[in-house]
Amino acid sequence: MIKHIVMWKLREFPSRDEKLKTSRTLRQKLLEMKKSIKQIKSIEVGINAEKASVSNYDVILITQFQSIDDLQVYKVHPAHQELVEYLQTIRELRVAIDYEFEDEG
Repeated sequence: MIKHIVMWKLREFPSRDEKLKTSRTLRQKLLEMKKSIKQIKSIEVGINAEKASVSNYDVILITQFQSIDDLQVYKVHPAHQELVEYLQTIRELRVAIDYEFEDEG
């Protein structure tokens, strides 16, 4: 199994509310990928807590795939590519890791 974790620091917005609204929109778009990309075994998306440090990253994606090949299919899938284009307009920084693990379930 492969775990793919990505975190984004969003660009500055005129207000905290606008940044939160954008984070929620991103969360919804990320979760919707599960409907069209069958290789995603599980998906979780989190938004930095309101009272957490503003220096934290804003949004985290945690996905699981059966294999590295499935992860590669995901990366080139049109639904993912559409999301990448959207992210280009709202993100400042991105960090990611892909690692192998044994499924204990």
